[in-house]
Amino acid sequence: MNIPFNLAYAKDTPSKKDAALALIPEGTDLNSVSADVKNQVRALVLDDDLDFASAAWFLTRSQELTQTGCDQDIRDGLKAATEAGWEDFITKCVGTTVTDERRAVYNAALAALN
Repeated sequence: MNIPFNLAYAKDTPSKKDAALALIPEGTDLNSVSADVKNQVRALVLDDDLDFASAAWFLTRSQELTQTGCDQDIRDGLKAATEAGWEDFITKCVGTTVTDERRAVYNAALAALN
């Protein structure tokens, strides 16, 4: 996740909220925050108990935080394991592009889960 989501995730985690707000107080323009501070926020959510949970948090909470996050249609497309659902997730939810390399990883993950 990028800094807006790392910060939101840390603030949404009771054991990390105070530390996150000490690093980046409410209302701070994230463009003005140094890379070092952004990395400190990232480090707050890298513990195994939080790191692995971040994907589920992102999938269910990102729409509350942005205009583009993972809405129910995107989650339904992922659940159906359709190519279109995955493409919507990559482009509309994650905010990146579909590439052959990403498609190969997705198809490998599907194969492993089936």
